[in-house]
Amino acid sequence: MDGFISYILISTTCLSVFYLGYLLLLRKENRFNYLRYFLLISMALSVVTPLSTYQIELDIAALKYDTEEIHQKKANTFSETVGSINIQEITIPKSQNSWNISSLLTLLYLIGLMFFGMRIIIHLLKLFYLYCNCEKNKNDNVTILSNHKITSPFTFFRWIFIPPKYLNDDEKKDILIHEKIHATQHHSIDLIFIELLAAFMWFNPLVWKMKKSIQLVHEYLADKGVLNSGTNKLNYQALLINQVAEEKLICLASNFNNSLIKKRILMMTKTKFNKGSKLRILALIPLATILFIGVSFVNGEDVYKNAKPLTVIIDAGHGGKDPGAMLNSEIKEKDFSLSIAKILKEKGGSNTKINLIFTREKDEFLELNKRIASNADLLISIHSSFSENNEDSGIDCIVAKESNYKDQSETIGKLLIGELSQLNGINTKTSLKEANLMVLKESNCPALLLNLGYISNSNDLNFISNKHNQSLICDKILNAINQFSEIMPAGK
Repeated sequence: MDGFISYILISTTCLSVFYLGYLLLLRKENRFNYLRYFLLISMALSVVTPLSTYQIELDIAALKYDTEEIHQKKANTFSETVGSINIQEITIPKSQNSWNISSLLTLLYLIGLMFFGMRIIIHLLKLFYLYCNCEKNKNDNVTILSNHKITSPFTFFRWIFIPPKYLNDDEKKDILIHEKIHATQHHSIDLIFIELLAAFMWFNPLVWKMKKSIQLVHEYLADKGVLNSGTNKLNYQALLINQVAEEKLICLASNFNNSLIKKRILMMTKTKFNKGSKLRILALIPLATILFIGVSFVNGEDVYKNAKPLTVIIDAGHGGKDPGAMLNSEIKEKDFSLSIAKILKEKGGSNTKINLIFTREKDEFLELNKRIASNADLLISIHSSFSENNEDSGIDCIVAKESNYKDQSETIGKLLIGELSQLNGINTKTSLKEANLMVLKESNCPALLLNLGYISNSNDLNFISNKHNQSLICDKILNAINQFSEIMPAGK
């Protein structure tokens, strides 16, 4: 239903823009076929343009992305363990009151749609009932129908309804010419089209004005046909005035008596053609182009809004009673891991494409089985190393030897190597390592362990102890995650 409502809103916007263009450029023109073509093409484009799936994405669209729910998720889950993470559980429920403004407006729209839809059906039934109760006579390619209930002449496709009363032969001849033009130019198709659009867009006042404009153009065309047949202009205008008080029976029909008689009479006196009027119909091209681009922007923004953020678990290795690697009582692996995690939290908090969840945000101990990722899209476990050989140094990326997600794990590993290798001051291993670590092979998503250096190596220790360098490391990690989110969207 949301997709349908979105389609109707975009379609009615397109129709409004085209009709405003018509009012500004063409409504006073007397090349009536051009007016009709402009209105018909406008209606068709208003229906078709919103169906375009072409997308244009802009970064500025991210500013409009509603991040409140994601931020709330993070706030509620920082203190939870990874083993208990469940995406459904951390989703902030929407209001329990289903009768919100959106639901009420949707209900009102559907009531209006049903009302105007039933109105069309009732008019069709009334027309067919009238047809069944009329006297019928063939005349060329049309059928003349007569009944005492008909108060004013009108046409529906090739049925011409004429009241069997006081009209003399000359008047009847002019009326038949007028109505035959409606029939042969298929004006009923235009009217059914605009009636259906008006039913779907009943809330838009411009669609009703467009309907009147189409009916008026039909009358212009029929009037022109009558005058071109040799009918005296003054006599014909008098006939129109005499019929002005009659009532129209069927809204779907083209009728001889149109309430905008004054405009019709004035248009009959207009003989000069505007030389530029032929070109004005080409205004459809820039209008259609602008609307197509606008729809493309909307599609691009919708894709962005509807894109599920990549859920990434950042596991700050060790913690609490488990210090990890130690150089002395002052330099501990767990402190480096937590420092990196905190910077990632600060830097990644505003990124709407990823949802960072942390196993710990303070110095606390977690059992190993509680670090295993469940219902996430990626796990990165942050560590540092110690070696008896103080020459060992550099950043390592480690993936599981055996895992259902080995290929995806290698993908994020290569992206991380590519980003971290740009750092100056520390070596980055150019190949991935493999190990059957429990946190990697048991996680239900791509997972890797990131060893950010050796605290036993003085160069590595100096580099990773520097807050500026830690910030650079986090920038590279986030860059790699963003690239991974483009290759492996959430839920893949």
